[in-house]
Amino acid sequence: MYFFMAGTPFIYQGQELGMKNFRRQSIAEFDDISSIDNYHRALAEGFSEQQAFRLYQPALAGQFANALSVVR
Repeated sequence: MYFFMAGTPFIYQGQELGMKNFRRQSIAEFDDISSIDNYHRALAEGFSEQQAFRLYQPALAGQFANALSVVR
């Protein structure tokens, strides 16, 4: 479709695949060292595992972590 429009064809971040953001269910699904470090920092501050994961999950929902998901 994009190639029939005027101008230079440009495809943006997964647009060509129609993928949705990958929703992670546990910290084990993250490969991002920053996310893992923040999770462990929250645990050290006294948060439970569920609280620590929920604390950072919304911030990571649209971040770099989505680029690390596999094509489904």
